[in-house]
Amino acid sequence: MLNLKMYDRCMTDSIQQYLNIAQQRALLIDPQIYIGVLARGAGKSFGILAPRATNILFGMPRGSFGLISDTYVNALTKIVPTLIQGWEHFKYFEGFHFVRDQKPPDSFEKPLFRTNRYKHTITWRNGSVFYLISQDRPGTANGLSLQHLMGDEVKFLDFNKLRTELFPTLRGEREHFGRHHLYRGMTFTSDMPNIEDSEWLFQMEQKMDPEQIKFILAASLEHEKLKLRRLQATDKLTITRLDKKIEVWQRELSKLRQKSIYFDQASSFINIQVNGLDYLDDLQRSMDFREFMMSCLNIKPDSTEQMFYSGLGTKHFYTAYDYDHYDGYSLLDQISIDSRGDKDCDRHKLLLGGLDFGTMNSLTVAQEHGKEFRVLKFIYTLDPAIIKDLARKFADYYRTHDGKAKVLRLYYDRAGNARRNEKYTLAEQFKHDLESFGEGWRVDLMSIGQSNVAHASKRLLWQIILQEKDPRFPYFRMNEANCRELKSSMQLSPVIIGKDGVKKDKRSERKRLEDLPMYSTNASDSVDYLCWSLYHHLLPRSGQSSYYDISMG
Repeated sequence: MLNLKMYDRCMTDSIQQYLNIAQQRALLIDPQIYIGVLARGAGKSFGILAPRATNILFGMPRGSFGLISDTYVNALTKIVPTLIQGWEHFKYFEGFHFVRDQKPPDSFEKPLFRTNRYKHTITWRNGSVFYLISQDRPGTANGLSLQHLMGDEVKFLDFNKLRTELFPTLRGEREHFGRHHLYRGMTFTSDMPNIEDSEWLFQMEQKMDPEQIKFILAASLEHEKLKLRRLQATDKLTITRLDKKIEVWQRELSKLRQKSIYFDQASSFINIQVNGLDYLDDLQRSMDFREFMMSCLNIKPDSTEQMFYSGLGTKHFYTAYDYDHYDGYSLLDQISIDSRGDKDCDRHKLLLGGLDFGTMNSLTVAQEHGKEFRVLKFIYTLDPAIIKDLARKFADYYRTHDGKAKVLRLYYDRAGNARRNEKYTLAEQFKHDLESFGEGWRVDLMSIGQSNVAHASKRLLWQIILQEKDPRFPYFRMNEANCRELKSSMQLSPVIIGKDGVKKDKRSERKRLEDLPMYSTNASDSVDYLCWSLYHHLLPRSGQSSYYDISMG
C-alpha cells in the first residue's frame, strides 16, 4: 500500500490506494519524462495517468497542459472519459474541482495563459487547464504554450509529427514553473506496439540515466517514510517538525528529478492482485503464443516477413475525420459516431462490401477513389448476434448516405452461397435484411457461384498491391481509426507452409469469442474477398511471363 496525499484547498485528507509495482515506480520516481510500455490490464489509466495528471496540475497551478491523441475522436471518446473516471476515483469531482467545455466560474483561479477557448478543455479550480490535441488536427495545438504533454495509446502517434508540431509547444511561463521538475515534461503510456511503427518509444530507454533513477527512487522512499510518520503523528510539535523535513526533502527531490527520463516496461502479471490469475489463464488459452508474448508478457513482436500481408506498413493507413461534424459536440455530449464524420466517404457514390460469415460476421466497407482503393469502415457482430444485426449496424452507420447512391455491391466467399434455410442463402439473408428496413438500400450480390481461391494466390495479389510497383493495381489505403480490428487482424495474420504451399494460419480463429475481432484472422478474410474479386483479373495468367520476383514462402 502507498499512502497518497494530494493537496487541494478544498480537500486535504489522505486516501489509501493499492498500487502495483509499476504504478508505484511511476509515482515514486515522478520523472520529468515518463514512458510506460505496459501490457494489457497493467493499470495504466487509474494508477499512472490520473494520479500523475493530478501531480502535474497541482504542482504547476494555473499552468496549461496538453492531452494528446492520434485522433480527436479518440481524445473525446477514450482519453478524457478515462481520465475523469480516474480523478473521480481519487475524489475529485466535476462541477466542484473542475469543469469542462465551459467558461470556469469566477471563483476559479485564472490561468496564466489567458484564452477564450473553452470548447474541449478541462479547467480546474486552481486555474490549471488541459487542452485536447490530436495529430489528425494540427490546428488544435496552434498558439498553445504548454508546460506538459500527456497521452495514452501513444503507439498510434506519428513521432515525426510529435517532434515537429507538438514538442515546440512545450514552452512559456518559465519564470513561474522553470524550477519544477515536471516543467516541459511528458507522460506517455502504451501497450506493446509494433516495432516498425513505434521504435521511438524504445529509443527513449537509451536516453534514461539508470544511476539518476536509482538515486531518485532511494530518496523518494525516504520521503514517503517521513510522510507516513506525519500521517501517524498526533502531537503538534512532532507534526511541525516533520512538516519542515518533508518540505526540505520535497525541494531536494525536485532538484534530483530535473531532466530525468524514466522508461518502464511491465507484463500483465504485475497487476495480478487486482485482475486475478484466472484472468491471465483465460488470456493464455484464448491466444496463440506470439500474441500472448506481445499482449500479456510485453515481449517485442518478431519481424513481419513471414506474415500473410508482408509489406503492410504505415503508408497504407490514414485517418480522415470531418471535424465540422464533431465540433458540434461538447465533452458533455453523448457523441454519435457515423459516416457524417468521415471525410473520406463520398456519400454520392455506391459502396463496396466484403463479407465473411461465421461466429464472427465481418463486413469491410470500401470505395474506389481514382487510383486509391480506400477501406472506409469495418463492422462486425459476434454470436449470438445474427446477420440482421450486422445489417442494422451498417444501415445505422450509413443512414445519411445519398439516397440514389444507397447501393452496396457485396463480395463474399463460397460459404455465402450456402443455404441458411429453405428460402435464403447467407448472402441472400443479408440482402433481404438490409433491404427490408425500408431505408432505400439495394444490395447487389456479386459472388454468386464463387469458387474457392488458393491462399497462395491471394497472398501474391496482396504482395503486388502493397509493394505499389505495378501501375495497373490500385493503392491500398485504410482508415485506421474506423478499422482498428481489421488493421490488427491483418498485422497479426501469419503464414504456415505445408504440402499445399503457403496458407494463412487461421488457428487464431479458435480464440475466445470476445478476442476474435482484434486477435484473429476473421476480420482479414472479409477484405480478402473484396480485393480478390475486384483485382485478381490483373494478375499474370498461368504460363505468362512476369517481372514479379516475390517469395511465396
